[in-house]
Amino acid sequence: MAGRMRPALGVAIVGGGFSGLMVAANLLRRGDQPVRITLIEPAERLGEGAAYATEDPLHLLNVPAKRMGAWADDHEHFYRWVCQRPGGCDPGSFQPRSLYAKYLRSVLDDAVERAGEGGSFSHVRERVVEIVREDGRLVLSLFGGGSVCADACVLALGLGPPASPPADPGLVADGRLIDPWTEEGRRRVAKIGRGERVLIVGSGLTMLDAAITLDAQGHRGPIDAVSVRGLIPRPHGPSGACPEGPPVGASLREQRRWMRGVLASGAGWRSAVDAYRPDAQRIWGSMHTRDRERFVRRLAPFWDVHRHRCAPDVHTRILAMHDEGRLRLHAARVIGLAGGGGKVRAELARGAGCLEAEVCLLCTGPHADPRAWSALVRGLAERGEVAPDPLGLGLLSDDLGRALDCDGRPTDLWLIGALRRGELWETTAVPELRVQAAAIASALVSGRTC
Repeated sequence: MAGRMRPALGVAIVGGGFSGLMVAANLLRRGDQPVRITLIEPAERLGEGAAYATEDPLHLLNVPAKRMGAWADDHEHFYRWVCQRPGGCDPGSFQPRSLYAKYLRSVLDDAVERAGEGGSFSHVRERVVEIVREDGRLVLSLFGGGSVCADACVLALGLGPPASPPADPGLVADGRLIDPWTEEGRRRVAKIGRGERVLIVGSGLTMLDAAITLDAQGHRGPIDAVSVRGLIPRPHGPSGACPEGPPVGASLREQRRWMRGVLASGAGWRSAVDAYRPDAQRIWGSMHTRDRERFVRRLAPFWDVHRHRCAPDVHTRILAMHDEGRLRLHAARVIGLAGGGGKVRAELARGAGCLEAEVCLLCTGPHADPRAWSALVRGLAERGEVAPDPLGLGLLSDDLGRALDCDGRPTDLWLIGALRRGELWETTAVPELRVQAAAIASALVSGRTC
């Protein structure tokens, strides 16, 4: 019959952070194809993931409110949503991350309410341990027993666990080695004594969160933050005139020459990074694997602190702690963590000695290789259902986001976010994730599947 709607498409989404929630919202938003969505996420509250699960009001978004809209075609959506709340909103303000989680849930609730005929959404509070194919469909086995069947599956796993140096197992058991991303880790941070010496492995955005949390709860003991370069994220601020970015296909040497030229012109580093970013994925995609490896090994830490900036108020507070001598930065590689005598001892590479503390926080950022994230990804890789990129930063996918198997063929597994880092590089922030979520939803409902 002309105009008859196609049968509902069954889509399973593994992960309930920003990426998983926005894939679901984009699918529900479209009325040209009914979709039965099963989102599998152990947490009760969706939209949090690692980034927005914090309840600390001092943990702020790293992008101004006006640019944090969750929809790819409406970048100011979050700003307008906040403006409707008591107190309003300055477009250049940096809002609490806990508020952003509430916003994301409101986006999903609205999409569910407006879903077209035949569309449905369910949240299964479970963990997926295996994905296999049976009779042309995907079967997702759950940790607690049972399974979910689907026509396609989106792996929205967010960021992986922190990359820890080798550590004595007893450090975790006695609460001296803490992952502040987890709920249990946040509880342990809250119990750190006012005068205890704290060691933080890593000096990026997670370190900033941990340091200002400790400061706010009255901690006055010394904090030692150690990372290979000893760099901290730069603050947001006004950018000058945006120059033309480097050409796609430029070698790493040519890109460095371009960057030096922009800085020499007086445009400033913010302008240089802002000029580079719109074409960052295409430039990365055109780079030779050898240049990518050199960038990751030598330049990535410098890119990260300038690209992934922090709110100005956070930066000011961190500098004050540093100037007071309560926060000390160390440029060194931690090669091992040992315990004993109620202490944590970090051994540093190249004979740089060691650092001691009562408590150690892992703020290293996620483990690069997704095969180390979970048994699910590891199992898929071992069976050849997915394949790692040459540098082991993510999994191979096509331009639509479909995972490629070990023979380079697109599958009915879809990837979003950090899982695509090896091929896209810039793929963990809202501006990239909202575009990927919309693109995956569009491809699924239009039938552009394998």
